[in-house]
Amino acid sequence: MTDREIVQNAGDRDGMPKAEVEPQTRPEAGRFLSIPWSPSPDPPPREARELRIHCTLTSAAMELARVDVRETASQVFVTVLARWEPSTGDVAANSAFDSGRKREATASLRNPLGDRALVHAPHDAPPTPSR
Repeated sequence: MTDREIVQNAGDRDGMPKAEVEPQTRPEAGRFLSIPWSPSPDPPPREARELRIHCTLTSAAMELARVDVRETASQVFVTVLARWEPSTGDVAANSAFDSGRKREATASLRNPLGDRALVHAPHDAPPTPSR
């Protein structure tokens, strides 16, 4: 069963008309994606006022855009965003793109990390190369 059939058949049991939905196979051009990351060192020292962030761009069409940090008394919530900008050469570039490009960034904290939990933002699925 295809994604489209699953969406179309999702509510057949209730007898209500169904909207036809196109499944999204890749993000729209120019979209920002939340990507996985890791701190360095792991775990960071309690006195850290800066976090060194490591991430890997998984597509030739991705560029590291920014690192967002939100702090509370008990947590430091980190989101690493990559901009996905496919081009006409995306398929060829991705075929030569094997293990990704490693990137490093630094995020400043208002206060030392201390005992606060370091929280990773949920990350988006990697983009599918255009065909």
